[in-house]
Amino acid sequence: MNDYTKGVLIVSAGALLYAPDSLMLRLMAMDQWPTVFWRGLLGGAVVMLAYVMVYRGKYPSMLRGLGWAAPAFIVAYVMTTVCFVYAIRETSVANTLFIVAISPVFSAIISWLALKETPDRRTIRTIALALIGVSIIAFGAEDGAPNSLPGDIAAVGAALFLALMFVVSRAVRPRSMSPLVGPAGLVSAVVAGFLVADFSIPAGSLWPLLAMGLIIMPIATWCLTTGPRLIPAPEVSLLMLIEAVFGPLIVWWALSEYPGDATLIGGAIVLGALAWSSYDRLKTPG
Repeated sequence: MNDYTKGVLIVSAGALLYAPDSLMLRLMAMDQWPTVFWRGLLGGAVVMLAYVMVYRGKYPSMLRGLGWAAPAFIVAYVMTTVCFVYAIRETSVANTLFIVAISPVFSAIISWLALKETPDRRTIRTIALALIGVSIIAFGAEDGAPNSLPGDIAAVGAALFLALMFVVSRAVRPRSMSPLVGPAGLVSAVVAGFLVADFSIPAGSLWPLLAMGLIIMPIATWCLTTGPRLIPAPEVSLLMLIEAVFGPLIVWWALSEYPGDATLIGGAIVLGALAWSSYDRLKTPG
């Protein structure tokens, strides 16, 4: 098996593993800050422990070598988590995942402003179509659909901060930011801990929390930080759409949460624009 095939399989596995993450958050049915606390504590501890076991004494020097990018990445990670958990609680899973899927659009805009990487016509076209799709999702809610504008705005925030994570990672390449994922998760737990009134875990919330914190987040994180080193960035973006497609379908199947016609139409526009852009970039690099 060559590196390209390995990369495709690893990224696909990571995206598929993240697909049920939203369902686990729904099944936990916990308040905002306890959810952020336990999600960050378990997921961060497992990822950090894995790096310590693999790299041993080299791990601290890996973290120190990231310099200014470390605090920037951690802040963006914490804000992504907070916004994502809030969005999952306040709006539909489909709305959340379709909107978060526009993070490559924000990455292109931030890279243009911060890194002076001028967007090409392909990127501008994708931004325009994605904005149309998100507008349909946000303002086309139907009666009975589990959608809310504050939740949609939080999903936009999650996409924005996720894009910041990508831009910070790009700014310090070829160094990898993946060793920071564990510490960033623990920082999110510390921040949430100051706002948690009750740390107890309801009996029905324990198994989805363990599945998310001990299995989904650690393994998916490893896949999504390892695979992109083996395949082109546009193909990574294309494969990441797997989560945005299957995540809402899993919740729809498990909890009968129909997202509404407007969300499905807007989501199709968003995913179609991103898929078109990624496929086009693969055919004509640059």
